[in-house]
Amino acid sequence: MKILMVSTNQEKSPFPVAPVGALCACSAAERAGYDVDFIDMMFVRHPERILTSKIRTGNYNAIGFSIRNLDDCIFATQKSYFDDIKKMVECVQRLTKVPLILGGSGFSIAPYGWLKRLNANYGVVGDGENAFVELLNSLETNHSPRGLAGILCNDEHLCDKKGLIKPSPVTNMDHVYSPSHEKCLYKQYLCRGGFVSVQTKRGCPFKCIYCVYPLLEGGDYHLRSPEHIADEISTLTHERNSTSFYFTDSVFNTPRKHALAVCKKLARRRLPIKWMAYCNPVGFDIEMGRAMIAAGCVGVEFGLDVATPKMLKKMGKPFTQSDIRNCLKSASDAGIPFALHLLFGGPGEDIDDIHETQRFIDSCAAPNAVFALMGIRIYENTPIKEIALAEGIITEHTDLFKPVFYISKELGGSPMKVLDEIAKERHIWSTPTDWSRITMRVIQKLINRIGVHPQWRNIQNYGKYLRR
Repeated sequence: MKILMVSTNQEKSPFPVAPVGALCACSAAERAGYDVDFIDMMFVRHPERILTSKIRTGNYNAIGFSIRNLDDCIFATQKSYFDDIKKMVECVQRLTKVPLILGGSGFSIAPYGWLKRLNANYGVVGDGENAFVELLNSLETNHSPRGLAGILCNDEHLCDKKGLIKPSPVTNMDHVYSPSHEKCLYKQYLCRGGFVSVQTKRGCPFKCIYCVYPLLEGGDYHLRSPEHIADEISTLTHERNSTSFYFTDSVFNTPRKHALAVCKKLARRRLPIKWMAYCNPVGFDIEMGRAMIAAGCVGVEFGLDVATPKMLKKMGKPFTQSDIRNCLKSASDAGIPFALHLLFGGPGEDIDDIHETQRFIDSCAAPNAVFALMGIRIYENTPIKEIALAEGIITEHTDLFKPVFYISKELGGSPMKVLDEIAKERHIWSTPTDWSRITMRVIQKLINRIGVHPQWRNIQNYGKYLRR
C-alpha cells in the first residue's frame, strides 16, 4: 500500500512550527511496511497544484491530512483554518476516490465536526502511531475498521455526535516515537525563525478548566528516556545541521525529575544547540533554571494564564502565587529570558482582578515579555463548556466547531480596552491589538529572518518606541 501524508499547517506567526505528529505517523506506517510520501504545505503557495501533481503520478491507496489547529484561539481575531484545509481536501476528492484519513491535534479536538464537514472517510483521534497503522491494516485486508481504538468512521449519524472517542494512546514512547525527520526540510523553518519540534513526553495530569491536552494525550505521563531524547537531538545536529529546537510538551518541567534528567543528558553531550520550552511554576526552582541553561536553553514561556488566588482556583491551576513568585525569581537568577502568557476573562473575573494581576506581575522578577489575551475558547468535553452552559452563554445546540469564547460577564462590555491601557503603560506587555499592527508583523518577520531567539526577548523596544 502506498500512502500520501499531507501536513496542512500554513500558519507562520509568530514563527512557522515544524510538524512532528505527521512525521511520527509517517514513521509508524513505514515501520509497518507501508510506502509513505510526505507533503509539507507550510511554505507552499499553491497547495492544489502540488496535490494535483502528486496524486496524478503517485498511485496512492490512501491519503492522510494532518491538521494542527482548528483556529487561532484568539477572541480578537478568531482566525479559522478550516477553509484553507477544505480547499486541499476538495482538490483531492476531485482527483481520487481512495480513502481520506484526517488526524492531528486540531482534528482531535473536534473530530465529528471535521469529518462531517469535509466528508472524509476516517479520522484518527489522539496519538496517531498505533491507530493509524491499525486503520491501514484494516484497509489493506478489506476489514472494517469500525470499533478500532482511536478511529472514527464516517456514517449517517455523525452529525448528532459530540462525545469522547476512545483513543489508542502510545504508552511506550521509546518504542514508538521516531519522527521521519528526513522527510522535512528543516532549513526552511530555521531560516524563518522556526525550530525543530521535539517531544520529551506526552500526557498532562493537570486540570485547567479550558484545556484539551488531557483529552488529546491522556492524563498520565508517558515519558521518553533522556538518553533517547539526547540521541535524537544529537543526530539532528550532526546529520541535518539543525541546532534550534523547541520542546513541544504541554509543560516541559514536569515531572521535575524527568526534566532535570533530560537537561543533564543534553549538557553532557556539549551540543552546539539552543532550545526553548513551555513551562509552569510547578517545581521550577533555581536548580531547574541552571540545569536548563547548562543544557542550551535560551528562553522559557510560562503559561500562567492567571495570577490571583481567586482566579488560580477558578481556572483549576495547580500552583499558587508563591509558586509563581519563586519560579520567576529562579528563572531570572538563572539568567533565562522568559515570557508570560496571561488569559483573562475566566469565570467570575472582574476589572479589579485584572488590575490585581497586573500589580502582582509588577511585583515579581521582571519578564522579557507579557502576552495578554482576553477570552477563553470553549471546546467540547471541558469544564469551561459546562460552566458556559450553566450561565446560559451557550446551549447544547451551540456549534463549538466555530470559535466560541467565554468572557466573564463581570468584565463589562469593553474588557480589551483595560488590557490595552495596561500595555500602553508597560513596554513589555502586548495584546492582540499590538499583534494585528503592520509594524509588529514587519518587525516579527525581520527578527525571524535574523534568527534571534527568543523572538520576544527585546519586545520592550517595540513598546517603548513604536507603540502608539
